[in-house]
Amino acid sequence: MEHMGFLSAIPRHQPFEDAQHAQVHSYFPPLPLDQSGVRPILIKEAQNLLSRGNNVGLRTWEAAQHLAWYLMTEQPDLVKGKNILELGAGTGFLSLLCAGELDAKHVLATDGLAHVCESLQANADLNHDNDTLHGHSPPQVRQLDWTDRPELDQLLEDAKKELITYDLVIGADITYHPDILRPLAELLKTLSDVYPGLSILISSTIRNVHTFSQFTTICQKDLGFHMTEVKCHIPEGLRYSGFFHSVATDIKIVSLRR
Repeated sequence: MEHMGFLSAIPRHQPFEDAQHAQVHSYFPPLPLDQSGVRPILIKEAQNLLSRGNNVGLRTWEAAQHLAWYLMTEQPDLVKGKNILELGAGTGFLSLLCAGELDAKHVLATDGLAHVCESLQANADLNHDNDTLHGHSPPQVRQLDWTDRPELDQLLEDAKKELITYDLVIGADITYHPDILRPLAELLKTLSDVYPGLSILISSTIRNVHTFSQFTTICQKDLGFHMTEVKCHIPEGLRYSGFFHSVATDIKIVSLRR
């Protein structure tokens, strides 16, 4: 009774506050349930965080899980042994998948906000410390403002010094605001100019058809990209064994090349 009295005296959080509280979540890859050695991606986040202000990078969004499913089940060779650059990496979920389960050679996870990069680095350290990356190195973390050309030039110069040539650029849920569409598209053009043959995959939840259409128009008509929509089939029922996410809102993956 004394213990019950103690517990009842602890102030309770409101449900809204609990929804915003960060906890470690495990994302298991879509592999056979009886397969040995399956390791989850560990992400400390508030899964029910509301997208408000500068906190959009502090939870894993559906478009990232959708692209993760596609890379794991349909195109793992796009990542295996390759150098990967993620834009708007947020929690680092995709970068961690590439670095660990998908066996990338090198992964650089970037985001434009310092506090998001701190959270991203913490997730990279969390997975390294818990040995979830199958013995691979965790992603490198770097802040990258898409409008800061000197910052981008330094990133490219550092990659050149380290003899890193990027093969694939990925981004998930990074086309949500009209103001960032042209800087993003121009960044992709610069990367394509520096790395001929570069593959680009952008996954977007279509919350606003006009915004996504604006992004694709800039890429195709203004900057000369060839764009292809990638079909990603999500099976139903028990066959779906990992990276669970809602597909109630349409999610598109597009491949860009110049």
